[in-house]
Amino acid sequence: ALLGELGNVLFLSKDLASAADVLKEALAIQEDLKNDAQIGSIYGNLGSVFMELKDLVASDDFFSKAIQLKEKTGDQSGFVELLGHRANILLMMNKFELSEKLMKKALGLNKKINNIPGLISDYRSLGNLCLQKTDWAMAERNYLNSKQLNEQSGNKRELLEDDRNIMNLFIQKADWKLAEKHGLNALRLAEELNDFRGAGNDCRNLASIYTEMKQRGKVEEYFLKALEKSRQLNDFKEISLDYRNLGQINMERGYREKAEKNFGMALET
Repeated sequence: ALLGELGNVLFLSKDLASAADVLKEALAIQEDLKNDAQIGSIYGNLGSVFMELKDLVASDDFFSKAIQLKEKTGDQSGFVELLGHRANILLMMNKFELSEKLMKKALGLNKKINNIPGLISDYRSLGNLCLQKTDWAMAERNYLNSKQLNEQSGNKRELLEDDRNIMNLFIQKADWKLAEKHGLNALRLAEELNDFRGAGNDCRNLASIYTEMKQRGKVEEYFLKALEKSRQLNDFKEISLDYRNLGQINMERGYREKAEKNFGMALET
């Protein structure tokens, strides 16, 4: 049990190779004890470790084994959660058909037990899958289902993720007006939550949207806002990036002196 806890701490500390070794050691002991419930939990944790290590085949194998044991031991909540994890791995592996099947199964089970966090996760995962399949209508429907659930609870942090997902959908659809709407919603929520890094990225996304909308004044405005967020973070990489973006837009507008100053500040940073 202590090895299992240590493995989880190492995972949270991003010492992934050590986490895998320690969890495998814990697994060997639990297998000797024939403790199916604990074996299933360790399989699930190993699936998460190998997902972070980008070994998707190993991650899928561990999640698959964990699901079988969770079903065998009657751990319904663990079973449903692991279905979602494996579905996301399969999505990364471009195995859309099986991924969608597992997502829909998890969604149906979460509806039965009225597991709201699980439903939100399932709707987002289905939205991501539909986005990759370029099924825009179903991607939008699933993202909006997630947002509707979060609006009922007023969870701003979750709503922020929903607006960013929907903004990304409309960027891919090249529907710039709706992308702008959800981008502005995301930026407002990020500022309310003091999420300076996320707000900076929202500003850069909005600048890209205004570039497509041919609104050059707003492009500069949102690159300047992104720079403001980077300064609040005191993140030199992002400060440099924002100066370079400003330099580029000023070059395109023919403002050579301003562009030179921006690029100079980027270099100095």
